[in-house]
Amino acid sequence: MKTVYRIINGNKIKGHFHPNGGGFVADTACVDEIAGVGSEAQVYGKAWVFGEAQVFGEAQVFGEAKVFGEAQVFGKSQVYGEAWVSGEARVCGNTKVPNGLNGLTFSCCSFTATVNEGFIQIGCYAKTVDEWLATEPKEAVRLGLPKAYHAQYKAFLEMVKNY
Repeated sequence: MKTVYRIINGNKIKGHFHPNGGGFVADTACVDEIAGVGSEAQVYGKAWVFGEAQVFGEAQVFGEAKVFGEAQVFGKSQVYGEAWVSGEARVCGNTKVPNGLNGLTFSCCSFTATVNEGFIQIGCYAKTVDEWLATEPKEAVRLGLPKAYHAQYKAFLEMVKNY
């Protein structure tokens, strides 16, 4: 692989372009060949992307973060610190996923949710993940989500529950 350098946050980082998507991967990071890193995406630090995970758009995965399974990180999202994004999770928009889910603001699928101290706040309502899941179909309609987004809404709630 051809060595390339990127300036990220003022630091010159040595790496290469990933064979599955052409995105930048620092030599200190670990990305499976079957995982995808899109042409504008970046994986650096000691981050890992493995399995069938995809990082694309202008997304960044860095620090000691791990993205795996069939997870997707896209848009201008950042997954960093010691955060894990896994399963079929989707992180999109301008979402930042730091060390854990506390303080995570998730903007996707026509709603914004904030996770803090075991509660998820969507709009003016704050409930536990179990309370949201118990009323999930009704709440998706109340939030005005198109039917096509109901599965992503439920997947978000499951991601928080399983974290």
